[in-house]
Amino acid sequence: MEHLPPETVEKLARVTKLLKTQRTLPAKLEAVVALVKRTIPGCDAAGVCLVIDGEPTSVAVSDRLAVEIDLVQYRTAEGPCLAALDAGQVIRIDVLEADTRFTHFAPGALDLELSSVLSMPLIANGRSVGALNMYSRQPDAFDDRSEEAVQPMVDYAAEVISTSPIYAYSLDMVDGLAETIESQALIDQATGVLMATEERSSAQALDRLRELALSSGEPMRTVAKWVLEERPTSPPLLEQETILREEP
Repeated sequence: MEHLPPETVEKLARVTKLLKTQRTLPAKLEAVVALVKRTIPGCDAAGVCLVIDGEPTSVAVSDRLAVEIDLVQYRTAEGPCLAALDAGQVIRIDVLEADTRFTHFAPGALDLELSSVLSMPLIANGRSVGALNMYSRQPDAFDDRSEEAVQPMVDYAAEVISTSPIYAYSLDMVDGLAETIESQALIDQATGVLMATEERSSAQALDRLRELALSSGEPMRTVAKWVLEERPTSPPLLEQETILREEP
């Protein structure tokens, strides 16, 4: 890759500040990929992929080529973008045909005449939430200088994602869903223990958990965990209920 002239680097920094005037998350990310394609030598297409509801999704692309390459990755569940997401690390391919890391992704990408890829993870709030991807039909299109040149765009994209109420809400929804699933699993296990130890039906065991939760003032999840942890050496449940009620 050829060196970027100092005036271009300075202009890139100024444009990064101007991007903050964009109002919506999609508009900001679309501006990023358009700028990357125009300013990074050898870049034929660029795109931003975010993890939404647990699935990688192309949310901003410079052109159709970026979409087609992303679709190959999603279809094969393999590729530099997905690897950058999973590892939270920069993934660079200088000559795709000679690279042995992505054997399922490579054939479809080569059909699109792709040769070089640079995928840089977007880290928001300590987690990898997406990747900024650069694609080129030229071999050896990207190097360390490419990474350095595009880093301000990566930092900016990560910042706008981390401060986006829409994206923050989607992350909260995913986290909340995971917590709900875990809580239900604990309750199901505790119900099974009560069914076995007290010869109750499923409905009766669930009612018993509710009684314990009400008498202790604890949520169902906490009581279910307590039943599971204490069952090997615990006193009868009526005594446990008394202990719970007497605890401050």
